[in-house]
Amino acid sequence: MPPLGVSHCPPVTDAILWGHCGVADAGSQAVAKAAKRLNTKSVASLIGKGRPARYADGGNLYLHVTGPGRALWSFRYMRQGKAREMGLGVADPEGKRGLDLATARERAAEALRLLRDGLAPIERRGGPDAAAGGARPPAPP
Repeated sequence: MPPLGVSHCPPVTDAILWGHCGVADAGSQAVAKAAKRLNTKSVASLIGKGRPARYADGGNLYLHVTGPGRALWSFRYMRQGKAREMGLGVADPEGKRGLDLATARERAAEALRLLRDGLAPIERRGGPDAAAGGARPPAPP
């Protein structure tokens, strides 16, 4: 066990992974906890049942089921010591009205690449106004 105040996690500019890193054995490098990955069939079942909950897929990708037939994909991460969550889109197992599992994984992987390059994925997604810190246009009345 490391001395008090000394982290056993590898040094990272901004914490990229959500949660804590663990140590496989004394003196070895840190490893992240593996989440049980979702599959297309389980996503369809979870959305169909509609029990409100959050389900982890791994790679900081989460499925938020909000009710029967309603769900959203999100990407959770830490940046500058603060927890962040970026919505990726509506979840749809078939990909007709929203994002299927494969597309959501691609978008989460791209967001993770941006983080590793030192960029904020939320700011990059919003275009030039968001990157400059500008506000979104007002909603129509």
